[in-house]
Amino acid sequence: MTPHRSGPERHLRDTLAELVREQLGTPIDADRSLFEAGLTSVAALAVHAGLQRSIGAEFPISTLFKYPTTRALAAFLATALDEPAAAPLDAAPGDAGWTPRARRELRAQLRQRKG
Repeated sequence: MTPHRSGPERHLRDTLAELVREQLGTPIDADRSLFEAGLTSVAALAVHAGLQRSIGAEFPISTLFKYPTTRALAAFLATALDEPAAAPLDAAPGDAGWTPRARRELRAQLRQRKG
């Protein structure tokens, strides 16, 4: 079980939940796969775009497929951005689209929301 976190992770999870609800027309459990719940690839594009707008930075859409629940995606983003030296983004080959600039921008956005 993942420890309860607040701040950036909770904000990301809430934002994702709202974006997904807008696409599916109904809320889903934070641990349910977005795609098993009916999110199509076209709807995933809308969720991805909305999340990028919300945090003010770009990241690869493949991240949604790699972390397909709102809880997993929010935890991954928050952890990766909160702990830059140990960030899985730096080592994960599937996340090559995460440029150093994108990581800096995301970290800055999340830190602003902490305060």
